[in-house]
Amino acid sequence: MNFTKACWKTTFWRIADNIIKGAALAALIFLTACDKPKDFTLKTTSPAGHFNVKDTILPVFLETEILDSLRTNNLSADIAGSLYDPELGITDAQVFFNIQLQNLVLNVPVTPRVDSAFLYLTYADPANTTQVGDLSVKQSWNFYPLQGVIDNSIPYYSNTTQIQPNKNILLANYTGSFRVGDSTLKIPFSKSYAARMLNSGQTALSDNITFQDSFPGIALIPDHTALNGNIGALINLNLSDLRTRVVVFYTDGSGAKDTFTCNVSDAAMRIGAYKHIYDTKNVIPILNKINQSKAYLQALAGLKVKVTLPNLDSFMVNGTTSINQAELVFPEYATPISFFPEPTQLLLYPRSIDGTNETLNANYNQGFIDQTFPEYGGLWRPTEKSYAFVMTRHIQNVLDRYRITPNYNQPGGLRYEGMNLYIPSDNPLSGRRLILKPTNLKDPKSGPYMHLIYTKIPQH
Repeated sequence: MNFTKACWKTTFWRIADNIIKGAALAALIFLTACDKPKDFTLKTTSPAGHFNVKDTILPVFLETEILDSLRTNNLSADIAGSLYDPELGITDAQVFFNIQLQNLVLNVPVTPRVDSAFLYLTYADPANTTQVGDLSVKQSWNFYPLQGVIDNSIPYYSNTTQIQPNKNILLANYTGSFRVGDSTLKIPFSKSYAARMLNSGQTALSDNITFQDSFPGIALIPDHTALNGNIGALINLNLSDLRTRVVVFYTDGSGAKDTFTCNVSDAAMRIGAYKHIYDTKNVIPILNKINQSKAYLQALAGLKVKVTLPNLDSFMVNGTTSINQAELVFPEYATPISFFPEPTQLLLYPRSIDGTNETLNANYNQGFIDQTFPEYGGLWRPTEKSYAFVMTRHIQNVLDRYRITPNYNQPGGLRYEGMNLYIPSDNPLSGRRLILKPTNLKDPKSGPYMHLIYTKIPQH
């Protein structure tokens, strides 16, 4: 038997056992002596210094504003139609698209005579898409020739004025609703305009560029008066589908018929334009006014919300503050209208001095990269009926700016502009809207609020 090894093991475990028992007794005495056992307090070498973890709810202030113009060309789909929202008002989604020669060499008779012409317009099956509104409501769409050629090399926006329709010439009209299972509308097209295309000559009919100089395209303009107070809908069109085309049936004098087809073969040669006519009782009175009864969000270059944080400079009094977690929560205002489902996600961006979105991580917006990752939130939470963003790094940066920047958020100093909250217009675009609850100063958690968990670091 190795006496040294056995003796060492016995002695070690006896000493270790005594140490463990002693530590447990000391911990028990320490916890019993605490005046506030529920508070977590970490003592430092300074007798007066300690770190307190605190939890607080602060109200957040909202302000409804007009959303910035949205780029609407080079997208994979287009939205068309009229939508009447009893809360917000009317939205008309217009689409401008060109027509191209499907075949560069056509066997058009020398003296063509039009028998009939049709515009075939393909749309997404309502059963398989997230259309907005009531598809059973009858709509009226008018089609006019464009007065300018769509230029694929430049951007077009939702408030575009570069190209306008010639409303003196009606090419076609569709009056009806949209049915599940259907995917293409067959709309009678102007025979006289079709005859002009056929009679444009062999040169124009053999070259797309020359042809579009004379026939640049078609404008789809919805007529919202046809809704007669009904909700209506916004439809996802598929203009790059080969089934979307203008077909002209003609006779050469012998009674024979043939087809002359133009189709939108280039997905980029389409632009959208959106027109909002907001309710004069609900929306107009609260625009650009903080802390109103509701806050409105709408896609399609509609409405956004300016988010203003409460005064945070008090967190820098008597020391600094370390943010453990900062969560912004935006509860939905209850709405009984089933035709307007909640958007799947909201976006939050830093706000520049002119109200537009600031560049991420620019200047005093450092730390505002949280929203670019799904784990930071912004998704619809059906159980809580709200949207939430974890903005810890950004709120910490705001506090740091208070600490290191002279006159921060004071007259003459660097201002914190807040944030822009809006519904992202996805690809294909979304026509959704959302109503948010207003600020409640007496019960902050019943309105938009910021949940802060922070550690106070006092100065010595």
